[in-house]
Amino acid sequence: MRTGPIRRGTALLGAAFALALLGPVLPGQAAGTAPVAVRTSPAPHRDTVTLVTGDTVTVTTDGDGRVSVDAEAGAAGTATTFRTEQGPSGDTYVIPGSAGEGLASGRLDRELFNVTRLAADGQGGAQDTVPFIVDYAGTPARSTLAARAGDVPGVTHRTPLTSLGAAAVDVEKDSLHAFYRAVLDGPEAVVRPDRRVRATLDVSVPQIGAPEVWKSGYDGTGVKVAVLDSGIDFGHPDFEGRVLDSESFIPGQDVQDGRGHGTHVASTVAGSGAASDGKYKGVAPGAGLLIGKVLDNTGNGDESTVIAGMEWAVAQGADIVSMSLGAPTEEGSDLLSEAVDALSESSGALFVIAAGNTGPGRSTVASPGTARTALTVGAVDRQDRLADFSGRGPTASGALKPEITAPGVGIVAARAADTHIGKDVGAFYTALDGTSMATPHVAGAAALLAQQHPGWRAARLKDALVSAAQTGPDDEVYEQGAGRVAVDRASAQSVTATGTADFGDLRDEERTVSRDIVYTNDGDHEVTLSLALDLGRGSPVPEGGATLSAGTVTVPAHDSAAVSLTVDPARTGTGRYDGYLTATGDSTHLTTAVGWTEPPPKHTVHFAFTGRDGKAGGQTNLQILNMTSGDAELQSLTFMGDGTWETRLPEGDYALQALVTTYDTNRIPLAVDTFAEPELTVDGDRTVRIDARQAHELTARVDGERDPLERAALGVTARRTLGDGATAAIGIAKGLSDNTTRYGAIASHTTAEHGTFDLTVEHRLRDPLVQGTWKTGRTAHRLDLLTPDLGTRLTGTRELAAVDVGTGTEADYAGRDLTGKLAVVRTNGWLVPTLALAAQHHAAAVLAIRPTEGATLVQDDGKSTVPAVAVSHEQGTELLAALAKGPVPVSLDGRADSRFTYTAPFHATGTIPTHTALTVRTDRFARLVNTFHADGDARIADDVLTVWHSWEKATFRIGARHLAPGTRTDYVYAADSQYAQTVRASDLTDTYLEEYPATHRARETVNRAWGAAPMHPTLPRRISCALCRSDLGASFLLAPYGDGDPAHYGMGASTSTFTYRRNGQQVPAAQLFVPEEAEYRIDQSVVRRTNALETLGTRTDTTYTFRSTAPQPGATAPGCADVYGPDHPCAVLPVILLGYDLGVGGDNTARAGRAFPVRLSTLRPDGYRGPRVTGMRVEASYDDGATWTDSVQPHVRPDGSATAVLHHPRTGAEHVTLRVTAWDAAGSRTQQTVVRAYALRR
Repeated sequence: MRTGPIRRGTALLGAAFALALLGPVLPGQAAGTAPVAVRTSPAPHRDTVTLVTGDTVTVTTDGDGRVSVDAEAGAAGTATTFRTEQGPSGDTYVIPGSAGEGLASGRLDRELFNVTRLAADGQGGAQDTVPFIVDYAGTPARSTLAARAGDVPGVTHRTPLTSLGAAAVDVEKDSLHAFYRAVLDGPEAVVRPDRRVRATLDVSVPQIGAPEVWKSGYDGTGVKVAVLDSGIDFGHPDFEGRVLDSESFIPGQDVQDGRGHGTHVASTVAGSGAASDGKYKGVAPGAGLLIGKVLDNTGNGDESTVIAGMEWAVAQGADIVSMSLGAPTEEGSDLLSEAVDALSESSGALFVIAAGNTGPGRSTVASPGTARTALTVGAVDRQDRLADFSGRGPTASGALKPEITAPGVGIVAARAADTHIGKDVGAFYTALDGTSMATPHVAGAAALLAQQHPGWRAARLKDALVSAAQTGPDDEVYEQGAGRVAVDRASAQSVTATGTADFGDLRDEERTVSRDIVYTNDGDHEVTLSLALDLGRGSPVPEGGATLSAGTVTVPAHDSAAVSLTVDPARTGTGRYDGYLTATGDSTHLTTAVGWTEPPPKHTVHFAFTGRDGKAGGQTNLQILNMTSGDAELQSLTFMGDGTWETRLPEGDYALQALVTTYDTNRIPLAVDTFAEPELTVDGDRTVRIDARQAHELTARVDGERDPLERAALGVTARRTLGDGATAAIGIAKGLSDNTTRYGAIASHTTAEHGTFDLTVEHRLRDPLVQGTWKTGRTAHRLDLLTPDLGTRLTGTRELAAVDVGTGTEADYAGRDLTGKLAVVRTNGWLVPTLALAAQHHAAAVLAIRPTEGATLVQDDGKSTVPAVAVSHEQGTELLAALAKGPVPVSLDGRADSRFTYTAPFHATGTIPTHTALTVRTDRFARLVNTFHADGDARIADDVLTVWHSWEKATFRIGARHLAPGTRTDYVYAADSQYAQTVRASDLTDTYLEEYPATHRARETVNRAWGAAPMHPTLPRRISCALCRSDLGASFLLAPYGDGDPAHYGMGASTSTFTYRRNGQQVPAAQLFVPEEAEYRIDQSVVRRTNALETLGTRTDTTYTFRSTAPQPGATAPGCADVYGPDHPCAVLPVILLGYDLGVGGDNTARAGRAFPVRLSTLRPDGYRGPRVTGMRVEASYDDGATWTDSVQPHVRPDGSATAVLHHPRTGAEHVTLRVTAWDAAGSRTQQTVVRAYALRR
C-alpha cells in the first residue's frame, strides 16, 4: 500500500496551464508606454505526455481554459484501462491499470502520473526521452549508482546523485515499458519524476542594515557563496574578480546567463556596483561567487540538475548556497528537500532558499524551501509589508516556514546582456519582484556574519539571522517567520538565540511537549535577558496551554543558557497557534518564532475490500477527502491484494470514493466498480465495507434503434465538490470493443450535504464492426464478437470453413490447409504471434477463443495482415464442441468502420443510486455527420469526442478510430451538454484538428468536413481579443493551420515564424506598435511536418498589411477587457483573413483537365467596423510556386466572398499551389500562398 496526500493548491483545473511559477513577479508596464509588444500564441493548447509505463496521455486546454484528457496504451499487449483522479489542487492524474502493483508497493511515485504537472513541466513536446530519478535503497556508491542505471533498458544519459543514493536517467520513449518493468523487477528502488524547477538594491540593501555591517569591516571577504540559478553575465562590470569558479549542469549551454535571473540574484548577493558608482552594490560585495548553472536560458531546470549543482557547490567548499528557485511541493517525494538536508548536515553549508511566489494562500512554500535545515525566505516591500505573492506556511507536515523575510519588491540589480526581464533601469540594471530577489539579500547577510564569525556553520548562522530579525506587527509566524532580516542587529549583538521553536503537528501527542530555546553569548560579559511570550497571532492559547520555564535568563560570557517552552495539547485543543518569544536586555533584542498545529482527536477506521468474486485479491484505489480540516486534504491510496486496511483519522466529516478492480486468473479485469460515500462522519471508531458484489451494472440502451449496437467506450467519474470549489474526483476511461470487462457502481448509503456529489457515466455505443453466426444443420448460433482496436479490418460478408488450430503454435498450424479459411485458436489477449502464423498459412481470418473462464481480450499491434475477432470461453467452447463433430461454416459480416455511434450520459447527483441502467430514445439525440478527408490512400485515423456537462470541471475520454477518407454519423445526447471533436490525421503524426465546444438540439443535423484541403492559418473564433491592440500590448493570435471549415483550428506538427515591419522597416515584436498612425506588415510562415500519409499543405506564407493607430481613450472592442483589463482603451486590428471552400474529394483531390471553382471567403475580427473587402486575386501554380499560370480577379460580393474558376492542366501536374490576395480601400491587404493546397487526379 502506498499513500500520497494531496493538499489544495491555488490553481483550478480549468486553469491548469496558468500555474503560478516560481519566477520573478514582473513589475507592470506603465500605460502609454511605446512601443508595445505583440503576442502570437493562441490560447488553445495540447500536450501529449508519455508515462513511465509507455502509455500516452493527451491533455487539451480549450479556448475557455477547460481541460480534457484522453489516453492510449503505448506498449504492445498491455491493458488499456486508465484510472483518472483529480485532487483539490486541480491536478489531474491518469494511471494505467498496469501501474497498480508499483503504486501499491511504493516503487512508483504517484507523481509519475500527474499529467497536469508533466505537461506544465514541458514533457508534452516532441523530445525523444523522458527524465526520471531512480531512488535506490540504502546509500550505494557513485560507481554502483552509475552501473545500476546503465543496466536498465533505454537509458541514454545518467547522473549519479550520491547525496540521495539515486541516479537521474533519461529514457528513450520507445523503451519506456521495458525500463518500467526492469526497474520494478530489479534492485529495490523507487522511480520518481525528475520534476522541473523554475526561477522564482539601492534601497533594499540599507533596509536590511548591510551598510552598518560594512562600517565594521565586514563585506563577505573570504566567504564562498554559491548561486545556483541561470548562470551569470561574465562581462558585467559588477562581477569583475568576483567569480571563483563556475559550472554548467545544462547540456548544450555554457554558464553565460541567457535569462538574466541568475545575474540579478548574484548581483544582489555580491555585486560590486561598479556600473552604478556603487549605487546598486550587493549585500556582501567582498564575497567570492561560485556560479552553478542549474536553470536553462528559459529559467527552467530539472530536479536532478539542481541536485547535481548542490553537490558541486558543497564540493567546492561553499559556505552559503543561495537558491532562488523551486517546484511545487509533493509530500513523500520531495527529493530536493531531502538533498538539502543531507548536504547541509554533511558539509555545514547554509542553504538559503526562496519560499516561492504562489502566495497568499496557506501552505504555499515551494520545494526545496520546505527542507528542515534550509533558511527559507519570504518577501516584503520597502515598508516591510509582506508581499502578496510571498509563499506562506505551514508545510504539508505542519512545519514552520518561512523563517525570515527580506526585501523582494522592486529590487534593482544587475541585468545580463541581451536579456529583458523586469523593468530596465539603464543599460546595466533591471528591477524585479519576487522571493527570488529576497533570497540573495539573506544569503549576502549570512556571508557577512560568516566572515565575522568564521567558526559558525549552517545552524548557528541560521539562528543568528532569524533571532535578530525585525518582526512585522501584522503578520503571523507562518507568513513571515521571525520577520525581516536585520543583519546590522545580528552583527552587533553578542547573543544569539534559537530562531524557531517549531512544535509542528501535534496530532498524535497526548502529553506535554517541550522545546529548548538556547541563548549563546559570544561576548566577554554575562547578559541577563527578560523573556516575554506572545502567542496571540493564531488561535488564542488558553491559560496553561503554553508555559516558559523561567521569566528571565542569564547567559554567561562565552557560554550558553537555555529555557524550556512547554505546550500542553490537553489544554490547547484543536487549532493553529503561533507567536513570538522575545528576549530583551543589555541592548539586545532577540526573537524566537513559535508555532504548532493541533488537529482534532483521532479515531480508528477499518476498511474491508471485497471484489465481485468474493475475494480480496484485486486492486482497490481509495480516496479519502477531509471536509473538516479547512484545507481540503485528500489521501489517494492503492491496495493490491489487501482485504483490509486500518487507519487513524481526525474527527470530522469525510467523503470516500473508490474503484474496485476484480481480476481473473490471468490478471485481466473481470470487473471495475465505482464506490462513493459522500458523507462519512468520524466521531468514533468505525468500519467501512467496500463490497463489489453489491455493484449494479452500468449499461446503456437506445430505445428506437433497430440496428444492433455494441459497446465502444466508457468513461466513469465520481466527483465530490465542496462549497468552496475544492474537488476530488476518481474515475476510469476505457475502450470496450476489445474486451468483456464489466463495469458497475455500488450504491451509496449517504447523500452529499457539504457541497455536491456527481456520478457521470459516459456511454458510447456503435454499430458492430463484425457480426457472426455458425450453423449446425438449420440452427444458427450467434457469436458476440470482439475486435482489436488496431489491426486489419474484416470487410464484407464471408462464409468460412472453421479449422481448429489448437493454441496457435507453429506445431498446431503445421500440415493444416488454412487457405481462405477461419483459424480457430484457443488463446486470449495478445494475438500477434498467431496472426503471423495464420498469414504464413494463408488463413482468411482468425477467431480467438478464451481457453478458460474469465475475461476475454483481443489485441493486435496494427501490423498484422490477417483480421482477427474473439469470443468468450462459453461461446467458444460450444463452437469447438461442434467443430469436433464435423465441418462448421462460420458466417462473418464485417465493415472497415462503424457507420454510426451513440453518446449519452448517465448522471446521478448527491449519491450513487441502485438503478444505474440508462435508456434514451432516439429522438433525444442530435445528428453529427462527419466526413473525414485524407491526403491520398485510405488509412485508420483517430478522433476523440469530448463531452462537457454543466456539472463537470474536467472530462476524460478515450478516443475512437475511423477510416479516412470516410464518413460516420455521431448521435449525441442533446441536453445540457457541449460537444467538441478532435481529429488526428493518422498514427504517423501529431497533427490535430479541433473545434470549439457547441450545444446541439434534439433531432438537429450538423454536417462537418474534417481535413478538407487546403490547410491554412485560421482565427480561433473564441479567443478573446485575438487581433487587437491596447496601450499595454497587442494580440495577433492565429492558429497555424485549419482546414476548409472555418470552425476548425489546428494544433501540433507545425512551426510558425513571424517577422514584423513598421513603415517598411523591420522591428522586433517587442517594439512593433507605436501610438501614431503607421503601416504595419506581419509576415507569417508556417511549415507543417509531413509524412507518407500527409503530403499536402506543406507550407503557407502569409503577409498581413494594415494601418493602425493607438486606440483613443474609452475605446473598446469585444474581449479586450478579458486580456488587458477594463481600464485600458482597446481597438481591433483591421486584418483580412482568408477562408476556402474548394469542394475537393475525400482524398483532397480535384479532377485534372477540368474547370475548377475556387470558393473564397474573408473574415474580419469581431468588432471591426471599417471598409469591406473590395478586391481579390487568385493565382495558381503547378510546380510548387516556381511559376504562376492561372491569374483570376473575381467579382467580390458584398459579404467579402468570391468564386474564381481555375483551369487545371490535363497532364504534367500533380499538385496545385494557390496564391490569394485580398484588399480593401483603407490599405488592408492580405496575400497568402498555400504550397500544394490540393492534389490532382486523372
